[in-house]
Amino acid sequence: MPSDNLPAVSAESRRISVEQFDRANQVAASGNYDYAIQLLLTCCKLDPANFLFRQTLRRTQKAKFKNNLRGSPLASVTTVRTRAQLKAAKRSRDYLKVLEYGEVILSKNPWDVGAQMDMAEAADALGLLDHAIFFLDQARQKSPKDTTLNRALARLFEKRGNYSHAIALWQLVREADPKDVEAAHKAKDLAASETIARGGYKDPSSTEHSPLPEPPGSRSGAHPKPGPAPAEPQDRVTREAAPILARLDTNPTDAHLYLQLAAVYSKGNQPDRARAVLEQGLGPTGNDYRLVLELMERDLETYRKNLAIAERKL
Repeated sequence: MPSDNLPAVSAESRRISVEQFDRANQVAASGNYDYAIQLLLTCCKLDPANFLFRQTLRRTQKAKFKNNLRGSPLASVTTVRTRAQLKAAKRSRDYLKVLEYGEVILSKNPWDVGAQMDMAEAADALGLLDHAIFFLDQARQKSPKDTTLNRALARLFEKRGNYSHAIALWQLVREADPKDVEAAHKAKDLAASETIARGGYKDPSSTEHSPLPEPPGSRSGAHPKPGPAPAEPQDRVTREAAPILARLDTNPTDAHLYLQLAAVYSKGNQPDRARAVLEQGLGPTGNDYRLVLELMERDLETYRKNLAIAERKL
C-alpha cells in the first residue's frame, strides 16, 4: 500500500490525467511521440501511483527511439542538470521528485540504469512496490548481468513474496560471482520459504502463483481427459503465431511476446519450438527473469514427469 508520503489524488487531477492519457494514446498512434510523452509525463505527475500511466509512458519513450537500447546519442549531455536534481531530491528524500526527474531522464534514454535504480528506491520508499519492480525489470534490458541490479530486484521480489522470481535472479548473481556468499544462501533460504508459503504438503507439480502467462494446455485442468491431447492443425498454429512474430520484428525486446509465442507452440503440441522461442528471447530481452523462470518451470515439469514414471515402475 502507498505510504503517507504519497498524497491523495483529487478528483479533478484524476479527471485531467485520464483525459490527457486518452489524448496521449491518440497522438502516439499517429507517431507524434514527443507530444505523447509530454502528456504522459503530466499524467504520471498528477497520479504517480497509476501503474498504467507509467507503463504507457515507458512504452512510448522506447517507441520514440525504436527500441535501440541507448536512447538519444546526446542523452548523457542533455540530462546532466536533471540528473543532479534527481540526486538532490533523493538526498532530501523527496521521492516524488525523484520519480519526476527520473522520467525526464528516461525521456532521453529509456534504458538509463542509474536513473531507474534511483526511481526504484524512491518507489519502494513510497510503498509503490510494483513500480519499483517495474523500474528494475526495465533496467535489466540494458544490463542483464549487472549483479547490483539483479540483487536489488531479487530483494524486491522476496519482499513481495515472489520467491521463484527471486531465486532465479539470485542464481544469476551467483553465476556472475560464484563466491557471492549472500547469493548462495539466499537461493537455499528462499527455496525453503517458497515451500513453507505453499504449505509443504501440496502436489509437487503445483507452482507458486506467478504473473507469467500460463501456456494453454501446459497444466492439467480440474477435469483432465485421458490420453494425450490431439495435435493442433499446423495451419492454426501458424495462423496464431504470425501476428506475434510480426510484433516481435518491430519490438524484439518485449519478453511478453516471447511468452505468448511459446504458449501458442505449447498449445499446438510443439514443446521444442516453444523452448526454442524462449531461449531465443533471452538475448534481446537481457535474460528477462520471466523467460528464465519459464524455462526453469519447463525443466522442472520434465523432471516431475520422469519422476512420476519412475515411481509408477517401482
